[in-house]
Amino acid sequence: MNRKVTLADQEILQMLKDKERDQAWKYIFDKWRGLWTSYIVQHGGNTDQADTALADVWYPFERKVLSQNFKLEYSLKAYLNTCVRRQWIRNMKKENMPAIEFKAEEHGLEAFADELLRDVLNEELKTVLDKLLLEVLGESCRKILTSFYSGYSMEEIAQEYELGNEDNAKNQKHRCSNKLRDHLKNNPQIYQILKRLYYD
Repeated sequence: MNRKVTLADQEILQMLKDKERDQAWKYIFDKWRGLWTSYIVQHGGNTDQADTALADVWYPFERKVLSQNFKLEYSLKAYLNTCVRRQWIRNMKKENMPAIEFKAEEHGLEAFADELLRDVLNEELKTVLDKLLLEVLGESCRKILTSFYSGYSMEEIAQEYELGNEDNAKNQKHRCSNKLRDHLKNNPQIYQILKRLYYD
């Protein structure tokens, strides 16, 4: 499935290229900050740490997305969200603070599975997870879940995979997520492998 860059993504990239970066980053901060901030606060951090993590990644993020070799496989929002969250974890380790791990027993295996699927940066994790999705859930579920967490809307997924309508796509995505959750619950050794890849 070849992602079509949304108009919003195109506009932000163009603003960065045209040296309207202040306006671009103001939009990003106003519209997207809640994504990574809520995650960090829920996992024991605070808003200052969230803003510090963003400050640490904004320049490499900007250089990356404006490079000639950059291929936008995900929405800019999903990509930056992962960058900031991972930077926060690295910052915690540098400060010798306890690693904030997403504990399945506290948050539920489905929620942990969601965290895995949202990680668009860890290539080793993506390779292992992609193989797991294909072998355990089948090609249809693999495509639906990876498309959803790559930033596609339910409407786009329904059209691409001929699921009829948005509600059907939502139901199918929910069934696929439950299958992955049940597999992790019944195979704790696989959960431990994925957990190691996610937090390393």
